[in-house]
Formats: sequence, structure tokens, C-alpha cells
Amino acid sequence: MKKLAVLIVNHNTKKMLNDCLLSIGEKYENFDFSLWVVDNGSKDESVALLKKEHPSVNLIESPENLGFAGGNNLGLKEILKSEAQYILLLNSDTLLQQGALEALVRAMDENERIGILGGKLLNPDLSPQPSCVPLRFPRPYSSPEKDCEAVWVSGACLLIRRETLQEIGLLDEIFFYTGEDFDWGLRARKAGWKVAFASKARVIHFGAQTGRMMRDRTIEARHLGRQHFYKKHYGSVGLFYARAQSSVELLAAMFREPEKKAFYRNVLQESLAFHSKRKNPHD
Repeated sequence: MKKLAVLIVNHNTKKMLNDCLLSIGEKYENFDFSLWVVDNGSKDESVALLKKEHPSVNLIESPENLGFAGGNNLGLKEILKSEAQYILLLNSDTLLQQGALEALVRAMDENERIGILGGKLLNPDLSPQPSCVPLRFPRPYSSPEKDCEAVWVSGACLLIRRETLQEIGLLDEIFFYTGEDFDWGLRARKAGWKVAFASKARVIHFGAQTGRMMRDRTIEARHLGRQHFYKKHYGSVGLFYARAQSSVELLAAMFREPEKKAFYRNVLQESLAFHSKRKNPHD
């Protein structure tokens, strides 16, 4: 029985995906785990690469881009049919460092109440990248030097226990690109599980190196996701807070970047109308 399953969702990141898989193969040749890739409708020959260069990978093909949550859910459903006890969600734009998998699995083995565990993200120059929000003395998006319990850990490298997943359910697909990890962590904590951060599980993450189109898409997804998160967990008061926060941030952005005023205005209008368009946020 393979205790660990590693799940990667890919969408048009052929080179980074190949580098990610090679780094896993080189560093963990003797580590017993299964490797899964969900291809989210890529057009860059990622699937051909996987079939030719990485035939041992369990490949799941989606004809369309389901987003981070939808793609991972497709893989999670298949992995739950196996006997894997831990499932690692790993971004395709990451490179696992030596000892990362061991550190994650060891932390889970040593504390059966940890339901979700995050790794320490690093920039390509090995400087720390925001990886978690500690539970005690929380500092937004920090990277502690020691292990700690957390409010949030990044979905770029997130290990979930099988029993936790079965209890709290799959990722919420209304969060298309950002916010899924925050939501999952809060759901786990509400169910009595701990969310934790493993400082020795080091992972290089290239996530910040994206083009303008992706940055704009991320901005929009973050604000829409914020509306859904606060409405889902904190009701009308939470939604009011989220709308106020987005309004302040986006109005400030309009003054800071007047050349993108139309874009920020559109995001503001979309975020303010987000929940007004749906009777049920899960429709």
C-alpha cells in the first residue's frame, strides 16, 4: 500500500511540469508514493510529454480548464479509490527540495489530529515566500522558521489526511483560482482538525513569475473569492465586510494605476454584484 499520493494539476505549464516531475524523480527515487497529474485542457502538448517522458504517472485528462479546485477535485475523487492515507496537492510550478516529503509525512504520522499540513515555500533565490498564517500571534502571509499550528497554509504545497478529506469534503469549486485553501483550512478547523505548517518541508515556488494577463485574472479571482468566502462562513455581515474591503482596495488601485482604471472598475462591479447574481452561492 502506498501511504502517500502526490497530485499535480496542470494547465499549459509543460516545461515547469516536466521540471517538477524530474525534481520529484531525482530526489525521491526510493520513496514509496503514487504520482497523479490532472491535465486541465492544456494546448501546449503537456499530455504528449507526460505519456512519453513520464509513463508511470497516473494521468487524468479534462477536456476543459476546471480551475484549481475543479482540477484537484477530479484527481481527489480518483485517489480516494486507492488506499492512500495522505494526499499532497502540489502546484506544477514547484520544485520539491530534499527531505520535503519525509518532513510532511513524519509530521502527519506524529500528530493524528493534524488534518491539513503546509510546506515552506521559497522563491527561486531561496528567500522565504508567504506560506501560512500562524494561529498564535498571526502575521498575514508569513514564513515561520519553526513548525506551528496555522489558520491558513498555501495550496501550492498542501498535504491533507484521507479522513479529513472524507469528513470535510472536496474543494469548493466556486473558488476558481484562489481562496480554496483558506476555505478548506477553516472547514477543517471547524470540524476539529488542526491545520499546521512544516518548516522543514521546503519547496521552491515560481508562482509570482506570471504574465500580466494571469496577474489580472488573479486579482479578479481574489476579490470574487473573498466575497464568497466571507458570505459562506460569516453570512451577511461577512459579505458587507468583504465588499467594503474590496471597494477600498480597488478604488485605491484606480488612483495608483490610472491606465488600468477600466479594469479595476469592472472588477469592483463584478465583486459587488457577485452574490446578488445567485440565490445560492453553490448554484
